Amino acid sequence: MKRFLIKLSYTILPMWLFTLAAVAYYYEGVVPYQTGDIGILGKIPFGKFYNYDVVSKNRLPQTLRYTLIEHPDSLKNHTADVLTVGDSFSQAKEYGYQNFLADEDEMLSVANYCPIVWTHTNPIQTAYDLLKLGYADSAHYKTMVVQTAERWLVLRLDELKTTNKSLEADHFMKKTKGTPTDDGWSIHETRNYLYLRLKIKEPIYEAKLDRKLFSSPRGDELYFIDTDHYLLTIDDNIRQKLKASYDSLTALAKEKHVKLLFLVCPDKYDIYQDFIVGEHPKKTINEDFRTLIGNDSNLIIAKEQLLPLVNKGEKDIFFMNDTHWSCKSAAIMAKELARHISRR
Repeated sequence: MKRFLIKLSYTILPMWLFTLAAVAYYYEGVVPYQTGDIGILGKIPFGKFYNYDVVSKNRLPQTLRYTLIEHPDSLKNHTADVLTVGDSFSQAKEYGYQNFLADEDEMLSVANYCPIVWTHTNPIQTAYDLLKLGYADSAHYKTMVVQTAERWLVLRLDELKTTNKSLEADHFMKKTKGTPTDDGWSIHETRNYLYLRLKIKEPIYEAKLDRKLFSSPRGDELYFIDTDHYLLTIDDNIRQKLKASYDSLTALAKEKHVKLLFLVCPDKYDIYQDFIVGEHPKKTINEDFRTLIGNDSNLIIAKEQLLPLVNKGEKDIFFMNDTHWSCKSAAIMAKELARHISRR
């Protein structure tokens, strides 16, 4: 028995103590400081100081100035100058481009169509179907902004169907409560944290920048999601399909007498790639798409407005701890959208 206890003391006990220490460190030293979606996905302790107020040099609206519409039938009972349809870049609520667009300075009424389970939908397909099936027309909305993140631009255009007879079922799905979470300490989550730190799992990539482009002591560090690397260029064999899909959408909007603005939000990696130290792949999706579509005033590639600011040293065009652009960029792009809307 004594031998067994001695053996236990230098085998199992150290392992147990290490596990306990790792769990305690993760929950006390990391979890409280995981901010932004990159902080949460990569379990990176960015700290609580880096937030909307620190980043923004603009007056942040404290209330929601635009209307959120979840059900397509509700679109027929509402009117606004602008209807927006998009992905997560369009769901930032008080800090989104719509809230700046709906600010009293622009004098525009704005509605955002956000399906009940919007993460399952293709906003380009949604916009096409809303126009075609009569959910959105010029009597209710003079302008429609169709927004997509750069990383999904090619896939979403490639998958566009022009023959749908109804909206996808996802639009009507009820919100479901998530799996109840355990507020206590978890060995499983601690293990995931160690995997991430040891580079065994890498949903988040890191790179060093040649200058500080974020308002942080670590402002020369770039963190971006792995999907930013999934597709770097537009292949020649798919270009005509993408052009045909884009033309179908714009032609339908014209037929319905709705002004359509197609907004492409750049990937974080794309915006900062020219400042990365060392060898790294070049991403040209935005440039390829501009070449494909040409000088179309309905196409707004946000990189064309935001990259010049980064080149001048402007900090926090994107959040350091997030995959999305900052409220500063949202305000800049709201002004750009307002300029295009006023041309009608």
